[in-house]
Amino acid sequence: LYQENLKDPYHATLLHTYLTTFGLFVSSNESNIPTDKYGRHGGLLSRRSDGRPDVSSEDAENMQAFKKTMELNDPRVLDFVREFDSKWSGSVLTIFPTLTALRQTNILNTRLLVPRGPNEFMMIWTVFGRAEDDEEMVRHRLRQNNIFGPAGFLGIEDNEALKFLQDGLRKSLPRDGLALLGDDDEPTDTIITERAIRGMYRYYRDVMGF
Repeated sequence: LYQENLKDPYHATLLHTYLTTFGLFVSSNESNIPTDKYGRHGGLLSRRSDGRPDVSSEDAENMQAFKKTMELNDPRVLDFVREFDSKWSGSVLTIFPTLTALRQTNILNTRLLVPRGPNEFMMIWTVFGRAEDDEEMVRHRLRQNNIFGPAGFLGIEDNEALKFLQDGLRKSLPRDGLALLGDDDEPTDTIITERAIRGMYRYYRDVMGF
């Protein structure tokens, strides 16, 4: 479920107030979702616009996560210091089966899932910087981990939502269903797709012999 969450790009604009309100990740951003040919590994790349997104009143009514009047007491948490020769301001790599690597603005971290049973796992977060970081950059990275850190603005939303989902799955009745959004031949430069999720589960079934 955790890897599926990071391969599901359109949920971010529905769930995460922080991402949509401050323009870190919205459907209008330039994006790309590459996968390897087997569907195992994937990426979610996004280029944020400058400033907050320009959302009309009509569109804002349809975006439950967008809070037009929301402000930050410390807006430095949104500052983006360019440090790589890349147009992408954020990227998430999902490496099958249990590793993710994230760069969002100036946050660098990895998350390793360690299964401890059918209904329990341990997550090991590693937050890092670069050897040439000065003291101000170190403080900047630590400050920004209030976004994507273990107890960050987004981290607590994802963790709580995934717990609800896991608890629901344990109590659900076995049944089949199919709800497609997009198809496997569509271009990679859209976040309105479940292509990466389907590729991961197709590979999972092959590996497990289902």
